[in-house]
Amino acid sequence: RFKNEARAAATLNHPNIATLYSVEEAEDYLFLTMEYIEGKTLSEIIPIGGLDVKVLLKYFIAIAEALAHSHEKGIIHRDIKPGNIVITGEGVPKILDFGLARIDRNMVSDKVSTLKMTQPGQVMGTPSYMSPEQAEGKDIDLRTDIFSLGVVIFEAITGERPFTGDSYPTIVSNLLKTEPPSVSELKPETPYLLARLTSRCLSKSRQQRFQTMREVGVMLEEIQAALDAGVSMDSLANRLLPKRER
Repeated sequence: RFKNEARAAATLNHPNIATLYSVEEAEDYLFLTMEYIEGKTLSEIIPIGGLDVKVLLKYFIAIAEALAHSHEKGIIHRDIKPGNIVITGEGVPKILDFGLARIDRNMVSDKVSTLKMTQPGQVMGTPSYMSPEQAEGKDIDLRTDIFSLGVVIFEAITGERPFTGDSYPTIVSNLLKTEPPSVSELKPETPYLLARLTSRCLSKSRQQRFQTMREVGVMLEEIQAALDAGVSMDSLANRLLPKRER
């Protein structure tokens, strides 16, 4: 997994992804040298009651852009959670830790594609942020990161996780069997389209989620632009959403 992280991260070059400089060895110990990032993890800065919506949009537009870059390089992160996102002192998000990354052999160089892939049936990740297919040990694709990002957005909006429990099995059971409330129920001032985006990311069906991280980023940008311009969410929803989703 260490080599997996190194090779996966080494293919990425994005301002919102921590830069890997080299893989070194000393006295039989392997280690990475990475960009030093001074800041706090998202888990440390999400307050009770959640983030201000404009701050949230600023962060998650950048995070979605970084994950879209990763996906387009054939790399699925598989462990998106607040603890793996650092916010610098300048307010710039940086995604860390590609230790569980899944490599799409069809989209990366021959050097990286020789990595041994994680096989279906293996459950890897952080329970509260896994996608349903990940929790069940099924084969996964880039839409697993879309689900996990939805979990993080839910927590960033409300200050609460959508799937909780006092043990691993309880968390996974809640993830697979229960539907979280809409974020607008917990935080009524949430813009409608942001609540809708979060719910769609959290769909247990992959087909009903956004199909690419680019789509998520575009929707977040549209919401931000509408808020900055004072455009109503209703008029934006009429333009962006099919009738069945309004």
